[in-house]
Amino acid sequence: MKKFWKSLSALAGFGTLFAFLSLLFVASIGGFPDGRKIPLAWSVLNNRSCYVPGCHYASGSTLNEAGSVSFNNLPERFVPGETYDLGITITGGTTYGFQMASVYSDGTQAGALTAVTEDTTVVDKAGPQILTHTSNLESGMVDFQWTAPMEPKEKSVTFRVASNSADGDGRPTGDAINTLTASIPTDSEIDVPMPVELTERLHFAQFANGTGIVSQISLLNVDVGEDVYAKLELRGGDGAPLNVALNGEMISGETGVFTIAAGGGAVYASDGQGPVVAGSLTVHSDGPLSGVVLFEGATLGVAGVGNSEPLAGFRAPAENRSGDKLIRTGVAVMNLDAEEKTLQAKLIGLDGTEVGTGTVTTDPLAGNGHMARFIDEFNWDDPVPDLTDFQGVLEVVPSHGRVAATVLRISSGNNMASLPVAAMQ
Repeated sequence: MKKFWKSLSALAGFGTLFAFLSLLFVASIGGFPDGRKIPLAWSVLNNRSCYVPGCHYASGSTLNEAGSVSFNNLPERFVPGETYDLGITITGGTTYGFQMASVYSDGTQAGALTAVTEDTTVVDKAGPQILTHTSNLESGMVDFQWTAPMEPKEKSVTFRVASNSADGDGRPTGDAINTLTASIPTDSEIDVPMPVELTERLHFAQFANGTGIVSQISLLNVDVGEDVYAKLELRGGDGAPLNVALNGEMISGETGVFTIAAGGGAVYASDGQGPVVAGSLTVHSDGPLSGVVLFEGATLGVAGVGNSEPLAGFRAPAENRSGDKLIRTGVAVMNLDAEEKTLQAKLIGLDGTEVGTGTVTTDPLAGNGHMARFIDEFNWDDPVPDLTDFQGVLEVVPSHGRVAATVLRISSGNNMASLPVAAMQ
């Protein structure tokens, strides 16, 4: 991370491209070590809770091993439209915090939450309602109301909670993080559509949002005779679900299944708000689709990147120049397997001679994870290749399995272009 920001500082002539480069090649997680908040809005929906680096993931902290969290007064079955007086009990600390949501299986809101206990509130600006604390709670007893959905779209509703039983010392050690889910069925008969088998895939190795930059996925149904069902899946650098607001709704890792009309299309755009988040995107569908991700900023225009094919290794043009006409090549890679892997890299000159070897990063690529680096930030072996004026070819080969990749050429004057990615022969 330090190396990346140091390299950005050297690009004084790039102006507003700074924000875009940081968007493309840095993903960050904000933590709150004093326990005031569980980090990442809507994090309770994807199990990231507060047990992450930079917050309460530290020696002496626990996840579901000390302390406890439980629901109070949950009904065995709910009646659509009825309001219930419910509660949460948190134990194991001297000061407490939490997030709680009631959702369907696709992460969308189910029913309505109302805060009752002092210093708690309901947040609902950009996604499912989240009941949470506004300041540290002296008691682990929290009361709230839940009004069941009038017309449930599924046969059950899931309550999810992530709690922090802190010791109040202002440090991320010695605190207990607990998570819990509970599903409540309805007492009414409702029609639930049969699940759709989504066997087709489109992979996009880079998807990002924040600091005023927007990512937009545009999809086309190539079949003019049949509708296609699809959903979007977003994952961060560590392979965990990525939280992004799409079309005004907070998505916790994936959307619900939606329909693309025969011969029609679908557009999902992020909002450009908040800090930088970056990762990868997979489009699941039951029929063939064509798609592109458009990166857009007020002063940057629009750049489009197509989907990336699953490959056991890839080759791409690469260029790196210093001086007034600064040029850099950025590489984004997504892991298509659940197992972590290393990425071997090789640079080859235009004449076909080997220039340098190494790895893309010192750490392995996480299972289902994502990484993005400029080639001058790769972990090159000695002797380190001279990249002050390089033109040639980059080869990247994973230790096993398959990856998908996007390669971008970024130059002074806020210019950016996608480069071809070819399979290793």
